[in-house]
Amino acid sequence: MEQPTSLLEYALAVIRENILTGKYEAGKKLSTQDIAEELGISRTPVNAAINRLVAEGLAEAIPRRGTIVRQLSKKQIKDIIEVRMLLETYAVKKAVENVLKNPDKLKYMKDILHKFDEINDDDYRMASSIESDFHRALVELSDNEQLLRLYDTNWSVGSAFYLYTMAKMPSSKQRKLFDEHKTIVRLLEEENKEELENVIKSHISAVKDVLDYI
Repeated sequence: MEQPTSLLEYALAVIRENILTGKYEAGKKLSTQDIAEELGISRTPVNAAINRLVAEGLAEAIPRRGTIVRQLSKKQIKDIIEVRMLLETYAVKKAVENVLKNPDKLKYMKDILHKFDEINDDDYRMASSIESDFHRALVELSDNEQLLRLYDTNWSVGSAFYLYTMAKMPSSKQRKLFDEHKTIVRLLEEENKEELENVIKSHISAVKDVLDYI
């Protein structure tokens, strides 16, 4: 996860990740006080972050009960994945044009590749974090800030690991998907726009197969 620009962004990133990786389960009450103490910050940015998550649909404010983690339906998850595919397939077209001008970003993505081999079967949190860092770096190569904001708001990779958590699917079942990141980096270096777009589509489409396990 990249360094946040404010306490609000920090709280938002941590709470969102905790929801999408299953640490905060569906139906769990999001206590501003408890989360503020956990993060070591004041309640103000935590409260603002929770309100943002309500607006995004990850949390739900219920009268006389407070704010709880929302249970995403299969359709909602499918919709999120389809939007992610649209955003990433558009991003790769620009990423290929920009990759040689951004060697540091390419090196960053290569460095992430080694981390995929370290993921344990039930370590959804680590897997989600690594996958998110990799794909966000890919979208960043598009050099389109609005696209990146849309990508983040759509919960991007996090929704996939929300699925894996619900299905209790071990990381070993996702090994083929993890290995595809090497192909993505290679195609970026080769500036093979058409093949890279096809790989991204296949890579993201495979996530929808997990719906059958729920």
